Amino acid sequence: MLKNFTRSSGFKVFLLGFLTLVLLIPIAMIDDVIHERSRLAKDAEREITSVWGGEFIALGPILQMPLKRLESVVSKNKGGAAEKKEVVGEYVYRVAPALLNVEANLKTLVKYRGIFSVPLYEGEVVIAGRFDAAKIGADLSQFETINPKAAEIVFALAGQKSIRAIKKAEFNGQKLEFNAGDRGFIAPEIMDEAAYLDYRGAQYFNHADTKGGIYAKAPLNMNGENRFEIVLQIQGGKSFKAVPIGGESEFKIAADWGDPSFNGAYLPIERAITEKGFEAKYQINYLSRNIPATWSTLGEASNMTEVKMKSAMFGVDFYKALDHYALNIRAVKYAILFLIVPFLALFVMEIVQNNKRVEADRQLIHPAQYLIAGVGNLVFYLLLLAFSEHINFHLAYFISAIASTLLLALYAKSLFKSGNWKQSGFIAIIMALCYAFLFVTLLSQDWALLIGAIFCFITIAATMYFTRKVEWYRD
Repeated sequence: MLKNFTRSSGFKVFLLGFLTLVLLIPIAMIDDVIHERSRLAKDAEREITSVWGGEFIALGPILQMPLKRLESVVSKNKGGAAEKKEVVGEYVYRVAPALLNVEANLKTLVKYRGIFSVPLYEGEVVIAGRFDAAKIGADLSQFETINPKAAEIVFALAGQKSIRAIKKAEFNGQKLEFNAGDRGFIAPEIMDEAAYLDYRGAQYFNHADTKGGIYAKAPLNMNGENRFEIVLQIQGGKSFKAVPIGGESEFKIAADWGDPSFNGAYLPIERAITEKGFEAKYQINYLSRNIPATWSTLGEASNMTEVKMKSAMFGVDFYKALDHYALNIRAVKYAILFLIVPFLALFVMEIVQNNKRVEADRQLIHPAQYLIAGVGNLVFYLLLLAFSEHINFHLAYFISAIASTLLLALYAKSLFKSGNWKQSGFIAIIMALCYAFLFVTLLSQDWALLIGAIFCFITIAATMYFTRKVEWYRD
């Protein structure tokens, strides 16, 4: 009786369900391997990028100068009586440009560390614009004074290594002599935009310690416009970002990279993307961002202004054409389906063939053979990960799918006494359809749910069709 029970279709269904749950353990292990390799790739990218110059994040230029404020301070004298004193508080007064034009022309290159790579760039950035003298000091009270003769023009940068050279620097026709330093312009956390996150969302690297900038004494003219032009030779990696700090800001970014990702607070009003590169143009009006024309370090105004600047940051990421780790992670999410379908195909083939046969002629598949077939199917994901680290993902997928399909098809031939090629052909067709559906799903993220739903429907419908005449209660 026990023998009959273990050979029954009902027992086999529950057994296959149990085997599927057991095989979730190696699926989780494969998923961990993919994430570990992804983290190693990110570590390699971080090391290469940080040595080369880091992500280029520019904020500025601004004018800043000393601000003195006459303040009343109440203190107690030796006798305990309140005494009022007039003191001079020292602060910093900052001015944003009325007009800012930035044009970046970048040339990309790919650097490798072992099998891992990261896109880097180098090129020229032209920064031009003007400051309006009429706005400087117009918002000060009668107790506040500034010193225009001590004015400085300041840039804040994500990293000092980004600057390779200053090819030109002029302010009102006079040459600027820049020094390293941000003069306290921006808080470290504002420039901490390039923090790397692991797959759990935990921050494990940031480059706040590489924050920097440049500054120079500015020959400010308080009776008219103050025009400037600065040409920087820069280098960086992964992304180019900036803040539209000008009253009217225009940015043009061009590079020979065919897979840009525009992000941040603003998108380009014009863009042209080809396989050879891209061009993007931004036009941002002061009314579209909450950054004042002038502010000081007095009170909370300075910190709030810097936070607003961070929220206005935008730029472009130089992504790889295909992130094979992300595609591998997505593929593993469908692994449970790729366990169920081959199991179901073998099970249907087994019960359909044995439906009209007597006990002596039945060809039963042992649970261990189902388990071996399931493990063989999971090898596909390891092959895909390993090959995709060395060759194009599409080719890696094709090789892994062909290898896994042939493996399971040939194994299916050995599971039955007849040993003909019908079983192999049936399994080969099923697996080929599965891998075709998975491939389309991986490359069509927006249609993934629809494709997956159709695939599930077809699988259930095929199972119903092939088992419609099975006598389930037959001994």
